Amino acid sequence: MAPVKKYIEPIQIDNAQIQWRNFAGEERLPFNEKGKRNFVIMLDSMAQYEALQDLGWAPKLTKRKEDDPESEPRPFLPVTVKYGKGRPPRVKVITSRGMRSLDEDTIFSLDFANIEKADVKVRAFQWEFNGRTGVKAYMEAIYVTIREDELERRYAHIPEVDERGNEVAAITTGEDYQNPFAAQLEDMGEINGQREITAGF
Repeated sequence: MAPVKKYIEPIQIDNAQIQWRNFAGEERLPFNEKGKRNFVIMLDSMAQYEALQDLGWAPKLTKRKEDDPESEPRPFLPVTVKYGKGRPPRVKVITSRGMRSLDEDTIFSLDFANIEKADVKVRAFQWEFNGRTGVKAYMEAIYVTIREDELERRYAHIPEVDERGNEVAAITTGEDYQNPFAAQLEDMGEINGQREITAGF
């Protein structure tokens, strides 16, 4: 008889520090296979890391930098964004124009957005495959407030239209935008984990 799994309550992390965004599911080998949408939430402290472990979650630690032997590992929680099975995640973007939803086709814009604040709710999935077990964090909801620059605020009252004159909702990236993938990606200790192929997700 299989052991009874302990239920892991969903958690909400307000003002989450989001890094390594790949809401588009782009291929970024060796870190990410095409179609896998994910990001990480950097944790505030080792105390938060240990608290999540005690609750049944599986936070991770970055590797020490080779060029800085005194650097300390940083705790983080990998989060998967999944579409196609069950209820899709709730994705809301807040600007001076109001709040609107993103879906599977538009969530990619978060990869380039200048995020001022992100509140995230995640749920746990306990998996078992070939005798191995683990816990994976899935995004249930995210509410993102965009940091807008002066021009965006000045013209926020004017509706944006497409080439046919139909009003569309603009996806703003915010001021001082820097492409987060322009620099070389850092190995956060997840290469082997991201290469694993597990059934059902």
